[in-house]
Amino acid sequence: MTLVSVVSLTADATLIVIAGAVGAHEIDTLRAALGEAARVPSRRYVVDCTDAVIDDPDAITALYELAGIARARDGVVALATGRPSSLRNMLDTSGLKAAFSLYDSRGRALDDLDLPDPAPEP
Repeated sequence: MTLVSVVSLTADATLIVIAGAVGAHEIDTLRAALGEAARVPSRRYVVDCTDAVIDDPDAITALYELAGIARARDGVVALATGRPSSLRNMLDTSGLKAAFSLYDSRGRALDDLDLPDPAPEP
């Protein structure tokens, strides 16, 4: 089961937390959540995938579309993927890694963007 939550952090920043497996059966859930997040006029998105297993190329496409929206707003998508991760491997293989700022943890991404953490990691 994929669980995606979207939390507004500031007037221009949104946290998206993805937990569970994201494969072909869960991609619609992910796309809907990212679409909801994109409707908020944020410039900065932190996507926490540290508790997710993402192995579907359509998930990369959905994240890349969010990155395009952020870039159009002169913003960024920071991906917290953990290390190692299948998501990082897919980004490396696809050549799309440069579209994102990659972090090993949500805390590091939020710190780098000077954003509050609504629920600190254990």
